[in-house]
Amino acid sequence: MICTGDGQFNIYVGNGQALVQGNQSYQLTAVPSQYDPTQLSVGYKSPGGTVNIDDSQLGGGALGGLMDFRNNTLIPAQNSLGRLATAVAADVNAQNKLGMDANGKMGTDLFSVANPSVAPSTNNTGSGSLTASITNANAGQGYDYQVKYQGGAYTVSHYPAGSASR
Repeated sequence: MICTGDGQFNIYVGNGQALVQGNQSYQLTAVPSQYDPTQLSVGYKSPGGTVNIDDSQLGGGALGGLMDFRNNTLIPAQNSLGRLATAVAADVNAQNKLGMDANGKMGTDLFSVANPSVAPSTNNTGSGSLTASITNANAGQGYDYQVKYQGGAYTVSHYPAGSASR
């Protein structure tokens, strides 16, 4: 919060996004994340429409802390649990297929495992689409990934942040 000296205050969130500036106010709102529309992010309403605020720009405070917890604790824990469940299901299915039932029929899968979900960015301008599948349930990583196509090359990186590989 900054006092302008003329009795007005400017109020900012995180790393400088104005909530109140002079006599203009900007309402915070929950918006679909531009990278994963299944997740909510923070945005603000401006005269030109709703604008997403990148999670990294929220900084500290309660809002920044909640987004940090979601991105760096909750989502990785959910991913690890999903990876564990997928690996256990694959191992139980493989073991069950080695045996026979009381009628001499070979065992079948006890569990079905859905393919990983893929969510397109709201910023995509092309018409391409992406699918994902699991070929080795025990080799998975507990990460979300971001795939970018730019300059004729694909880049895959851990999301929300991480090293990239081509």
